[in-house]
Amino acid sequence: MPICIMSALCLYFSFYLLFGPRGYLGLQHIQQNHAVKLAQNEELKSKREALEADVNLMRPGSVDPDMADEQARKVLGYTKADEIVINLK
Repeated sequence: MPICIMSALCLYFSFYLLFGPRGYLGLQHIQQNHAVKLAQNEELKSKREALEADVNLMRPGSVDPDMADEQARKVLGYTKADEIVINLK
């Protein structure tokens, strides 16, 4: 009788060790999810750095004339009479 109980307990804990939410398969799922999140984080970092570079060009003390012209054309729709504008987005 004690052998049956011990076997059942071993089987029970082995099952949850492999298939439980914090078991071996759960750990693999968490690692995959972590890798995806790291890739998304890197993508967002690069976007943030590009936006920071644009913001630095528009600082009041050092406005880049080309950046100001680009933003005025994009936001306000300013064009010269002899220009043709093709919006790609």
